[in-house]
Amino acid sequence: FIRLIDKLFLYYENGSLIYSDKIIKTKALNKEKREIVRDEKYVAFDIETYLENNKFVPFACAYYKGSDKGDKHIKLKIYSVLNYKNWEDMMDKVLIELFNEFPNHTIYAHNLGGFDSLYLIQSLCRISNVKPLFKDNKLISIVAKYTKKDKSGRTKNIKLKFHDSLALFPFSLDRLIKSLGIDTPKLAFPYYFPNKDNLNYIGNFPVYEYFDSNKLNKSEYEKLCSQYKNKLWNLQLEIVKYVSNDVESLYKVIDKMSKKYMI
Repeated sequence: FIRLIDKLFLYYENGSLIYSDKIIKTKALNKEKREIVRDEKYVAFDIETYLENNKFVPFACAYYKGSDKGDKHIKLKIYSVLNYKNWEDMMDKVLIELFNEFPNHTIYAHNLGGFDSLYLIQSLCRISNVKPLFKDNKLISIVAKYTKKDKSGRTKNIKLKFHDSLALFPFSLDRLIKSLGIDTPKLAFPYYFPNKDNLNYIGNFPVYEYFDSNKLNKSEYEKLCSQYKNKLWNLQLEIVKYVSNDVESLYKVIDKMSKKYMI
């Protein structure tokens, strides 16, 4: 049976209270228009490595932060291991700079779930508190909190989120660039050429075997080679061109998809 006590309905069955309802007067809800605001706090990041004793060793990295206000507002910086004690020192310096320059930003790296994450996590653990997120045993993002003191001596906490852009867009960077009409094309690079002893190399253009044949065919290689027929090829200059091009094109991919889908 049902008993009503001061707008409270009590429902009984076999002498036991089953549940209760109460009438409550409320005001009608007004529909509220909310503007969707696009998050513009993102930076493109890349790490380049060479293979040594079956282990990948970072020798360069870069970040890029574009701007709709013109080239003067673009932030691009390239790091070379030649300017630091070792790759650990290089990684620590670039990460600390990312915390200071881009607080509360998302740092995108293409294929972060690959070997790049090993160096990021190692360095982040040295300078910050790290919380990685895995999916299907693969790293897709890292939340890092960095603590520093400001000029007045007060403690300040800065957070960065490192995200794998490949998890958002499961295609190679080259394919994304072409399909989205990005004006910064992917450059060819002899991935298997750099090592710890030749990073200052200046000489003949590297032979075809140092390039990835899946990304560069023989005909394309011959065209590149002809450009250096009467001039020397400088590895450090090529590293700067290649890594800066990669982070710029990745940023433009993220920026275009962000404007279209509000990611």
